[in-house]
Amino acid sequence: MDISNPSKWMSTVNGNLTLKDICMPASHDSGMYALDIDGKMIISPFIAFPLETRLGLTQSKSIKEQLRLGVRYFDFRVERLWELTAFGHVLRFYHGESWFKKVNSVKLDQALEDIKKFLQNEGQDETVVIMYSHFYMNKDKGTELFFDDYINKKEYGKNYQLSRDVVNGRKLNTIPLKELRGKIVSIIDDGEKEFSYKKIKNNNVYRRSEFFSLYDNYANKTTFEKMRADQIAKFSELESPEELFCLNWTLTNNGSMTWDNKSEADRINPQIIQPDEFTNKNLLQPNSHGNIVNILSVDYVDSWALEVCEKIFYSKK
Repeated sequence: MDISNPSKWMSTVNGNLTLKDICMPASHDSGMYALDIDGKMIISPFIAFPLETRLGLTQSKSIKEQLRLGVRYFDFRVERLWELTAFGHVLRFYHGESWFKKVNSVKLDQALEDIKKFLQNEGQDETVVIMYSHFYMNKDKGTELFFDDYINKKEYGKNYQLSRDVVNGRKLNTIPLKELRGKIVSIIDDGEKEFSYKKIKNNNVYRRSEFFSLYDNYANKTTFEKMRADQIAKFSELESPEELFCLNWTLTNNGSMTWDNKSEADRINPQIIQPDEFTNKNLLQPNSHGNIVNILSVDYVDSWALEVCEKIFYSKK
Protein backbone atom coordinates (compact mmCIF):
# COMPACT_ATOMS: atom_id res chain seq x y z
CA MET A 1 0.00 0.00 0.00
CA ASP A 2 1.61 3.24 -1.21
CA ILE A 3 -0.05 6.50 -0.18
CA SER A 4 2.49 8.86 -1.73
CA ASN A 5 -0.19 9.70 -4.34
CA PRO A 6 -3.53 9.64 -2.49
CA SER A 7 -5.45 9.68 -5.79
CA LYS A 8 -4.04 6.26 -6.67
CA TRP A 9 -3.50 4.50 -3.36
CA MET A 10 -5.95 1.64 -3.94
CA SER A 11 -4.29 0.74 -7.22
CA THR A 12 -1.09 -0.01 -5.28
CA VAL A 13 -2.77 -2.61 -3.07
CA ASN A 14 -2.51 -6.29 -4.05
CA GLY A 15 -5.48 -6.96 -6.33
CA ASN A 16 -6.09 -10.36 -4.76
CA LEU A 17 -7.01 -8.75 -1.44
CA THR A 18 -10.57 -7.73 -0.57
CA LEU A 19 -12.13 -4.77 1.22
CA LYS A 20 -11.95 -6.88 4.38
CA ASP A 21 -8.16 -6.75 4.19
CA ILE A 22 -7.77 -2.96 3.95
CA CYS A 23 -8.86 0.25 5.67
CA MET A 24 -10.59 3.01 3.68
CA PRO A 25 -10.93 6.66 4.67
CA ALA A 26 -14.58 7.71 4.82
CA SER A 27 -16.42 10.97 5.35
CA HIS A 28 -19.44 11.19 7.63
CA ASP A 29 -22.32 12.98 5.87
CA SER A 30 -20.02 13.32 2.88
CA GLY A 31 -22.09 15.86 0.93
CA MET A 32 -22.42 18.41 3.72
CA TYR A 33 -19.40 20.49 2.77
CA ALA A 34 -21.24 23.61 1.58
CA LEU A 35 -24.56 25.37 2.00
CA ASP A 36 -26.15 25.92 -1.37
CA ILE A 37 -27.92 29.17 -2.13
CA ASP A 38 -31.11 27.17 -2.61
CA GLY A 39 -30.70 25.35 0.68
CA LYS A 40 -33.31 25.72 3.40
CA MET A 41 -32.65 28.04 6.30
CA ILE A 42 -32.88 27.18 9.98
CA ILE A 43 -35.57 29.03 11.93
CA SER A 44 -35.44 32.15 9.75
CA PRO A 45 -33.13 33.75 7.19
CA PHE A 46 -32.16 36.38 9.74
CA ILE A 47 -30.47 34.20 12.34
CA ALA A 48 -30.01 30.93 10.52
CA PHE A 49 -26.79 31.09 8.56
CA PRO A 50 -24.28 30.95 11.44
CA LEU A 51 -26.27 28.08 12.98
CA GLU A 52 -26.40 26.24 9.67
CA THR A 53 -22.65 26.45 9.32
CA ARG A 54 -21.93 25.20 12.83
CA LEU A 55 -24.65 22.56 13.08
CA GLY A 56 -25.23 21.57 9.46
CA LEU A 57 -21.80 21.23 7.90
CA THR A 58 -19.75 18.10 8.59
CA GLN A 59 -17.04 18.49 5.94
CA SER A 60 -14.98 21.27 4.38
CA LYS A 61 -13.74 19.48 1.25
CA SER A 62 -15.80 18.90 -1.90
CA ILE A 63 -16.32 15.34 -3.16
CA LYS A 64 -13.63 15.98 -5.78
CA GLU A 65 -11.21 17.09 -3.08
CA GLN A 66 -12.12 14.19 -0.81
CA LEU A 67 -11.38 11.73 -3.61
CA ARG A 68 -7.97 13.28 -4.16
CA LEU A 69 -7.28 13.03 -0.43
CA GLY A 70 -7.91 9.27 -0.59
CA VAL A 71 -11.52 8.98 0.58
CA ARG A 72 -13.09 5.89 -0.98
CA TYR A 73 -16.23 5.37 1.12
CA PHE A 74 -18.99 7.97 0.97
CA ASP A 75 -21.99 8.46 3.22
CA PHE A 76 -24.68 9.97 0.97
CA ARG A 77 -27.93 11.21 2.56
CA VAL A 78 -30.34 12.79 0.13
CA GLU A 79 -33.70 14.51 0.03
CA ARG A 80 -36.06 15.01 -2.88
CA LEU A 81 -36.89 18.71 -3.28
CA TRP A 82 -38.95 20.69 -5.76
CA GLU A 83 -37.03 23.74 -6.91
CA LEU A 84 -38.13 26.55 -9.15
CA THR A 85 -34.66 27.01 -10.60
CA ALA A 86 -34.65 23.38 -11.73
CA PHE A 87 -38.25 23.47 -12.98
CA GLY A 88 -38.88 20.27 -11.05
CA HIS A 89 -37.52 17.90 -8.43
CA VAL A 90 -33.86 17.46 -7.52
CA LEU A 91 -31.93 15.35 -5.04
CA ARG A 92 -29.84 17.30 -2.54
CA PHE A 93 -27.70 16.29 0.38
CA TYR A 94 -29.14 17.23 3.74
CA HIS A 95 -28.31 17.13 7.43
CA GLY A 96 -30.80 17.14 10.30
CA GLU A 97 -33.95 15.27 11.23
CA SER A 98 -36.76 17.83 11.18
CA TRP A 99 -37.73 20.80 9.05
CA PHE A 100 -36.76 23.43 11.62
CA LYS A 101 -33.22 22.13 12.07
CA LYS A 102 -32.50 20.63 8.66
CA VAL A 103 -30.21 22.17 6.07
CA ASN A 104 -29.50 21.27 2.47
CA SER A 105 -26.25 21.18 0.58
CA VAL A 106 -25.29 20.67 -3.07
CA LYS A 107 -27.09 18.45 -5.56
CA LEU A 108 -26.32 14.76 -5.88
CA ASP A 109 -25.62 15.40 -9.58
CA GLN A 110 -22.53 17.37 -8.74
CA ALA A 111 -21.10 14.68 -6.48
CA LEU A 112 -21.69 11.87 -8.98
CA GLU A 113 -20.17 13.95 -11.76
CA ASP A 114 -17.07 14.50 -9.60
CA ILE A 115 -16.79 10.75 -9.01
CA LYS A 116 -17.24 9.93 -12.69
CA LYS A 117 -14.53 12.39 -13.75
CA PHE A 118 -12.21 11.06 -11.07
CA LEU A 119 -12.58 7.49 -12.35
CA GLN A 120 -12.08 8.71 -15.92
CA ASN A 121 -8.79 10.38 -15.07
CA GLU A 122 -6.42 9.88 -12.13
CA GLY A 123 -8.58 7.29 -10.38
CA GLN A 124 -8.98 4.77 -13.19
CA ASP A 125 -7.91 1.87 -10.97
CA GLU A 126 -9.62 3.07 -7.78
CA THR A 127 -12.90 1.85 -6.26
CA VAL A 128 -15.56 4.18 -4.85
CA VAL A 129 -18.16 2.80 -2.44
CA ILE A 130 -21.33 4.87 -1.91
CA MET A 131 -23.71 4.06 0.92
CA TYR A 132 -27.11 5.72 0.42
CA SER A 133 -28.98 5.99 3.70
CA HIS A 134 -31.16 8.27 5.83
CA PHE A 135 -33.40 9.22 2.92
CA TYR A 136 -35.42 12.22 4.06
CA MET A 137 -38.94 11.16 3.11
CA ASN A 138 -40.94 14.12 4.42
CA LYS A 139 -44.08 12.03 3.77
CA ASP A 140 -43.04 11.96 0.11
CA LYS A 141 -43.76 8.46 -1.09
CA GLY A 142 -42.43 9.26 -4.56
CA THR A 143 -38.83 9.46 -3.34
CA GLU A 144 -38.01 5.80 -4.09
CA LEU A 145 -39.30 5.97 -7.66
CA PHE A 146 -37.65 9.32 -8.27
CA PHE A 147 -34.31 8.06 -6.95
CA ASP A 148 -34.53 4.95 -9.15
CA ASP A 149 -35.46 6.95 -12.23
CA TYR A 150 -32.72 9.46 -11.47
CA ILE A 151 -29.98 6.87 -11.12
CA ASN A 152 -31.17 4.95 -14.20
CA LYS A 153 -31.27 7.98 -16.48
CA LYS A 154 -27.90 9.38 -15.53
CA GLU A 155 -24.80 8.32 -17.39
CA TYR A 156 -23.01 7.43 -14.17
CA GLY A 157 -24.42 3.91 -14.17
CA LYS A 158 -23.61 2.37 -17.52
CA ASN A 159 -19.82 2.43 -17.55
CA TYR A 160 -18.88 2.91 -13.94
CA GLN A 161 -21.38 1.10 -11.72
CA LEU A 162 -20.36 -2.36 -10.57
CA SER A 163 -22.50 -4.70 -12.66
CA ARG A 164 -24.35 -7.85 -11.62
CA ASP A 165 -22.32 -9.79 -14.16
CA VAL A 166 -19.13 -9.03 -12.26
CA VAL A 167 -20.73 -9.66 -8.87
CA ASN A 168 -22.12 -13.02 -9.98
CA GLY A 169 -23.95 -13.66 -6.71
CA ARG A 170 -21.01 -12.88 -4.44
CA LYS A 171 -20.96 -10.51 -1.49
CA LEU A 172 -18.88 -7.37 -1.85
CA ASN A 173 -16.67 -8.45 1.05
CA THR A 174 -15.42 -11.47 -0.94
CA ILE A 175 -14.76 -9.86 -4.34
CA PRO A 176 -11.04 -9.28 -5.08
CA LEU A 177 -10.03 -5.63 -5.43
CA LYS A 178 -8.79 -6.26 -8.98
CA GLU A 179 -12.42 -6.89 -10.05
CA LEU A 180 -13.65 -3.68 -8.40
CA ARG A 181 -11.14 -1.28 -9.92
CA GLY A 182 -12.54 1.66 -11.83
CA LYS A 183 -16.03 1.05 -10.43
CA ILE A 184 -18.64 2.78 -8.31
CA VAL A 185 -20.29 0.41 -5.84
CA SER A 186 -23.75 1.82 -5.03
CA ILE A 187 -25.45 0.39 -1.94
CA ILE A 188 -28.73 1.28 -0.27
CA ASP A 189 -29.17 0.76 3.43
CA ASP A 190 -32.41 -1.17 3.12
CA GLY A 191 -32.79 -1.44 6.88
CA GLU A 192 -34.69 1.86 6.93
CA LYS A 193 -38.39 1.23 7.40
CA GLU A 194 -39.57 4.29 5.50
CA PHE A 195 -37.65 3.57 2.32
CA SER A 196 -38.89 0.72 0.13
CA TYR A 197 -36.02 -0.94 -1.71
CA LYS A 198 -38.56 -3.05 -3.58
CA LYS A 199 -39.36 -0.03 -5.75
CA ILE A 200 -35.76 0.28 -6.93
CA LYS A 201 -35.39 -1.38 -10.33
CA ASN A 202 -31.78 -0.45 -11.09
CA ASN A 203 -29.85 -3.72 -11.11
CA ASN A 204 -26.60 -1.96 -10.32
CA VAL A 205 -27.81 -0.64 -6.97
CA TYR A 206 -27.39 -3.23 -4.22
CA ARG A 207 -29.13 -3.94 -0.94
CA ARG A 208 -26.87 -3.71 2.07
CA SER A 209 -28.58 -6.65 3.81
CA GLU A 210 -27.89 -9.02 0.91
CA PHE A 211 -24.65 -7.68 -0.56
CA PHE A 212 -22.52 -6.03 2.11
CA SER A 213 -21.63 -7.47 5.52
CA LEU A 214 -20.91 -4.33 7.52
CA TYR A 215 -20.85 -3.48 11.20
CA ASP A 216 -21.65 0.23 11.27
CA ASN A 217 -23.02 1.38 14.59
CA TYR A 218 -22.10 4.88 15.66
CA ALA A 219 -21.78 5.72 19.33
CA ASN A 220 -24.41 8.47 19.55
CA LYS A 221 -22.35 10.06 22.34
CA THR A 222 -21.64 13.72 23.02
CA THR A 223 -18.22 13.32 24.64
CA PHE A 224 -14.95 11.93 23.33
CA GLU A 225 -14.42 9.55 26.23
CA LYS A 226 -17.83 7.89 25.85
CA MET A 227 -17.58 7.74 22.07
CA ARG A 228 -14.17 6.09 22.18
CA ALA A 229 -15.25 3.58 24.83
CA ASP A 230 -18.32 2.69 22.78
CA GLN A 231 -16.39 2.09 19.56
CA ILE A 232 -13.67 0.10 21.32
CA ALA A 233 -16.27 -2.14 22.95
CA LYS A 234 -17.99 -2.79 19.62
CA PHE A 235 -14.75 -3.42 17.75
CA SER A 236 -13.45 -5.81 20.39
CA GLU A 237 -16.57 -7.97 19.98
CA LEU A 238 -16.32 -8.29 16.18
CA GLU A 239 -15.64 -11.96 15.48
CA SER A 240 -16.89 -12.40 11.91
CA PRO A 241 -14.17 -13.19 9.34
CA GLU A 242 -16.31 -11.53 6.64
CA GLU A 243 -17.95 -8.50 8.28
CA LEU A 244 -16.26 -5.14 7.75
CA PHE A 245 -16.00 -2.77 10.71
CA CYS A 246 -16.71 0.94 10.38
CA LEU A 247 -15.10 3.07 13.07
CA ASN A 248 -17.35 6.08 13.57
CA TRP A 249 -14.99 8.69 15.02
CA THR A 250 -17.70 11.34 15.40
CA LEU A 251 -19.70 12.97 18.15
CA THR A 252 -23.43 13.64 18.40
CA ASN A 253 -24.73 17.16 18.92
CA ASN A 254 -25.62 17.63 22.59
CA GLY A 255 -28.50 19.95 21.74
CA SER A 256 -26.69 23.10 22.72
CA MET A 257 -27.03 26.18 20.54
CA THR A 258 -23.28 26.68 20.97
CA TRP A 259 -22.37 23.28 19.47
CA ASP A 260 -19.94 23.52 16.55
CA ASN A 261 -19.27 20.41 14.43
CA LYS A 262 -15.95 21.82 13.20
CA SER A 263 -14.68 22.63 16.69
CA GLU A 264 -15.63 19.19 17.98
CA ALA A 265 -13.90 17.51 15.02
CA ASP A 266 -10.80 19.62 15.62
CA ARG A 267 -10.84 18.40 19.20
CA ILE A 268 -11.28 14.64 18.62
CA ASN A 269 -9.50 14.06 15.29
CA PRO A 270 -6.02 14.59 16.77
CA GLN A 271 -6.83 11.74 19.17
CA ILE A 272 -6.82 9.31 16.22
CA ILE A 273 -4.06 11.05 14.25
CA GLN A 274 -1.64 10.83 17.16
CA PRO A 275 -3.36 8.28 19.40
CA ASP A 276 -2.41 7.51 22.95
CA GLU A 277 -1.36 3.95 23.78
CA PHE A 278 -4.90 2.91 24.75
CA THR A 279 -6.47 4.07 21.47
CA ASN A 280 -3.64 2.63 19.40
CA LYS A 281 -3.85 -0.78 21.05
CA ASN A 282 -7.63 -1.08 20.95
CA LEU A 283 -8.51 0.49 17.58
CA LEU A 284 -5.48 0.80 15.34
CA GLN A 285 -4.33 -2.77 15.89
CA PRO A 286 -6.16 -6.04 15.05
CA ASN A 287 -8.63 -7.11 17.71
CA SER A 288 -8.39 -10.46 19.49
CA HIS A 289 -10.20 -12.13 16.59
CA GLY A 290 -7.73 -10.83 14.01
CA ASN A 291 -10.06 -8.21 12.52
CA ILE A 292 -8.99 -4.67 11.67
CA VAL A 293 -10.92 -1.43 11.25
CA ASN A 294 -11.92 -1.36 7.57
CA ILE A 295 -13.62 2.02 7.30
CA LEU A 296 -12.56 5.14 9.19
CA SER A 297 -15.49 7.58 9.16
CA VAL A 298 -14.79 11.10 10.35
CA ASP A 299 -16.04 14.67 10.22
CA TYR A 300 -13.86 17.20 8.42
CA VAL A 301 -11.74 14.57 6.70
CA ASP A 302 -8.31 15.51 5.42
CA SER A 303 -5.07 13.88 4.26
CA TRP A 304 -4.35 12.48 7.72
CA ALA A 305 -7.20 9.96 7.42
CA LEU A 306 -5.35 8.00 4.74
CA GLU A 307 -2.23 8.01 6.89
CA VAL A 308 -4.20 6.47 9.77
CA CYS A 309 -5.64 3.86 7.40
CA GLU A 310 -2.16 3.00 6.19
CA LYS A 311 -1.07 2.42 9.77
CA ILE A 312 -4.06 0.12 10.35
CA PHE A 313 -3.32 -1.79 7.12
CA TYR A 314 0.27 -2.49 8.14
CA SER A 315 -0.73 -3.44 11.69
CA LYS A 316 -1.76 -6.90 10.48
CA LYS A 317 0.65 -9.63 11.43
